[in-house]
Amino acid sequence: MIGSFLLPSYPVVANVTVLEQRDFELEAELDALLGPGMYPADRQGFAQLLIDITPTTPVSTYVRAWGYRALELAHAEKAYDAAEEIARKLLEHAERGNSVAAIAEVYALKAEIFDLQNKRQLAQRAVADFERHSHDVTNPRILFFGHNVAGRVLANAQQHEQALEHFLRAQQAIVNDDQQQNVRRRQFLNMHIARLYATIENFEAALPIVRSAIDEGLRYQVHHRLPDLYLVQGYVLGHLTSRSDAIQSYRHALYWAEQEKDVRIQIIARNNMASELINDADFDAAEELLLEARTVAYSEQRLRELQFVEFNLANIDVKRGNYAAGIDRMLAIREAIVSHGNGRDEAEVLYYLALAYGEAGLFEEQAKTLLDLHDVRQRLFRSDREQLMVEMQARYEAHDQAQQIALLQHENQLREQQLQNTQLVRGISVLLILVLVLVLIVIAMGYRTSRKANQQLNEANRRLHQQALLDPLTGLGNRRHFQNLMQARRQQAHPASSVLMLLDLDHFKQINDTLGHAAGDEVLRDVAKRLISVCGEDAHIIRWGGEEFLIYAPCAAAAEATVLTENILIALNEAPVVYNTGEIAVHATIGTVMLPISDIDETQLDWEKALQLADNLLYVGKLQGRNQAHCLKSIRGPYQTIESLLFRDFNAALELDVLDVVKIQIEVSEPG
Repeated sequence: MIGSFLLPSYPVVANVTVLEQRDFELEAELDALLGPGMYPADRQGFAQLLIDITPTTPVSTYVRAWGYRALELAHAEKAYDAAEEIARKLLEHAERGNSVAAIAEVYALKAEIFDLQNKRQLAQRAVADFERHSHDVTNPRILFFGHNVAGRVLANAQQHEQALEHFLRAQQAIVNDDQQQNVRRRQFLNMHIARLYATIENFEAALPIVRSAIDEGLRYQVHHRLPDLYLVQGYVLGHLTSRSDAIQSYRHALYWAEQEKDVRIQIIARNNMASELINDADFDAAEELLLEARTVAYSEQRLRELQFVEFNLANIDVKRGNYAAGIDRMLAIREAIVSHGNGRDEAEVLYYLALAYGEAGLFEEQAKTLLDLHDVRQRLFRSDREQLMVEMQARYEAHDQAQQIALLQHENQLREQQLQNTQLVRGISVLLILVLVLVLIVIAMGYRTSRKANQQLNEANRRLHQQALLDPLTGLGNRRHFQNLMQARRQQAHPASSVLMLLDLDHFKQINDTLGHAAGDEVLRDVAKRLISVCGEDAHIIRWGGEEFLIYAPCAAAAEATVLTENILIALNEAPVVYNTGEIAVHATIGTVMLPISDIDETQLDWEKALQLADNLLYVGKLQGRNQAHCLKSIRGPYQTIESLLFRDFNAALELDVLDVVKIQIEVSEPG
């Protein structure tokens, strides 16, 4: 392992604007050393080269070389404090050299180091600083690096639209260059773009991108990212075509992972193939792959991957009818995951554990597991919401700080100009008049330009804000839109009586699995149209997530809410969705509450608690057979005495008859 290097000291340089300064000979040596990663693959050769990188080296080359050292410390040695210290000193050096390109590169470097440590707020601040300086950068390497890092930081923060914009800018920086290093960069970038599209379930967009990246890697013999690319392709094909296509892609991923000695993907590829084979009921072949994966995971101490391999082996036990053994193993794996605090892994395990209980006929345990799953998802939702608000605030503060800096710079320039004008007044009065006239003209033109730019920026922000509030598939409002509505409601002295309805489509996953995601999308769009038609223009229809919808509408009384709920059930049941030449029956389960409930002050029982009650009512309907609704008309008795029971054990509250609930069920006529 290469030892630590100390960043050499450098002299103070004059604060003058300079063009990007580079040592092209040293830059060529860095290109030759770089390899497929983010820092030079030949670490010994890089250590020797760093000896020649001194404070007298042109600033852009100096920042690039020592930036690679910071990335080496962060990625290879996990020495994050040392990497951050190098980045801090590099920023000082770049600012002293007044090199915009070098400053932009350092901010991208800081974002990468912070993102590796999951310091998401600091990473987004650094991205905002990079954006502020990137407009004056022309170096394709810096533009690729900065926009690529920015895209990954924003994708990790689930800001998918902004992330895609940065990925496309990074792609544009290297689009016309087929040098091998840029082929590697393009391959790395396309992998992340395809992953992003897969994350937002735009599989049709992801597939051609990942296929193009694979073809280019094979054509130019750039194999480093092929294991990841085939893995992404397998996941996408599993949703678009057939399991056999997905398995074939996973086999390619395994082959290239073995060639590249990528242990993680060797395990994941085997596990994913086994998952597809389990779905095809080929348990023997699946078990063989999983045992191979378990051997590799044990030997390499890949504990997280090992947990999922063990879970799939337990699932095979359940599928073969060894319910007790399989479920016991699943429960042990769940405990291990809970001890590590990974909520998303726990939610996935709970989902398949509930299916296992169902196959075993243990419906009481299945119901309890589904309630646990609901609690975990609620916790994740609250955590994601809070994290998103913090990150948005951090990003806003970074942009605000940048504007303040620009304003101060502008004010300083004006003061300097005024001082020069004063000196001219003492010498030549006529020249003073001319200078004053010119200054006024410049200020007027600057003001007009600034006002026009601000107007364009405000309009762009308005459009982006509107897009951020809509679900792209159905055109309905999204969660953020609903949260804005609730924020406005909190500020009202006497908010109007309203109804909250949480609607979940029954057996929607079966539609996706049997007819494909295009059919599922058509069902979602058709349901959205029916809800709009039934609820009227005063209602807010929200795509709450997946197959869930939320209706928030003015409603004077619980009886009126019950009628509206029944009308929605009728509208969904009266006609199937026509897709291609076939028909798809659509049913839903609904939980309905009033807001406020039983005249209870919303400071005590706010919209979030009301929505939790609606969700509990929905789950009651799911457990009682689906295609029905449960409407909470009122709460009997003092709310303070039953509040704890209501949110701790909803079923007990129902049994104690403290809730006045109306059940609505539509008779579905059998065909022919």
